[in-house]
Amino acid sequence: MGEIEIVPLEEARRRLGDEQLAPRLAELKGLCFSTFEGVAWPTLAATRWYLARPGLDPALGRVALLGDRLIGNAYVTRLTFPVGGRALRVGMFDTVMTHPAHRQQGIARRMLSAALADLAARGWDAAALYTAPGSLPYGLYARLGFQPHRASVIWRRERAGGEAPEGWAVRALAPEEQEPARALANRAHAGEDGFVPVDEALWRWRKWERPAERPARVLGAWQGERLAGTVTLCPLEVVTSHGPERSTYWVDLALEPGDEGPALRALLAAEAAPPLLALAGEDDARLAGLLAGEGFSPAPGEVCMLYPLADAARAALEAPRRPWHALIESVVGI
Repeated sequence: MGEIEIVPLEEARRRLGDEQLAPRLAELKGLCFSTFEGVAWPTLAATRWYLARPGLDPALGRVALLGDRLIGNAYVTRLTFPVGGRALRVGMFDTVMTHPAHRQQGIARRMLSAALADLAARGWDAAALYTAPGSLPYGLYARLGFQPHRASVIWRRERAGGEAPEGWAVRALAPEEQEPARALANRAHAGEDGFVPVDEALWRWRKWERPAERPARVLGAWQGERLAGTVTLCPLEVVTSHGPERSTYWVDLALEPGDEGPALRALLAAEAAPPLLALAGEDDARLAGLLAGEGFSPAPGEVCMLYPLADAARAALEAPRRPWHALIESVVGI
């Protein structure tokens, strides 16, 4: 049958060609994640979009090849975000998967170990990933040295709609109007660990470059002429135990301090297909209170696991914790 090779993603692209890489990754993700509850339903268009994620590094990511068959994958995205208030350079692992017929052969371990060695050689501070607590992958990551750090919660609201408070209005923002919304998102989350500052490239990828099957609508909540809240509505199919479920994810929710309640109610007045889903850090008591007060119910999400590669990361893990910002690209895949 041949030997299984672990190669960088860029090497797999050279061997298979751009036209073959994305379809094979999408096929493998469909095999591995179509029963993984809570993630976005796997499609080819979504895979092509994800490969264009800002910071996704084809030299650090790993692929398992058996001849010309792609049987394993682990993306690595270069990010900078704070842990314990200290900015760390982090390699974020995503979409770690092995073909069902080739599991229990150490493929995931080999892919992750090779990427970790590369990150260490390049002087990065840490590696990170999100996974379901107590799952089989969780056990593998723990044995490799990843440490459970912070958990996330998926908040769900079965109904959409409502009434904006008096004096408030909500409307969709055209691309040329969205810079204040991006600034608000960065300002509102600046004090949270795990938050990746949203630069222009990341905003453009999240909002404007998405596949047609996963559109994004950026909303602004206004009190008079003042923008006091924003959220992006992302309708998509989410994996559930009974198949794909059409839902609307709330992404990049940001509320001005002091106006959180009315701004949130104004955003809820926008038309959207229920259920509504929002991702938050488990210990974000402020946001939890706001969402619960508006009819959202919590369910377990995933845990972020960290692998310290440098003293800076080890010190950060011992520092006092701040509210955690869960990275939706890595938890849900949108």
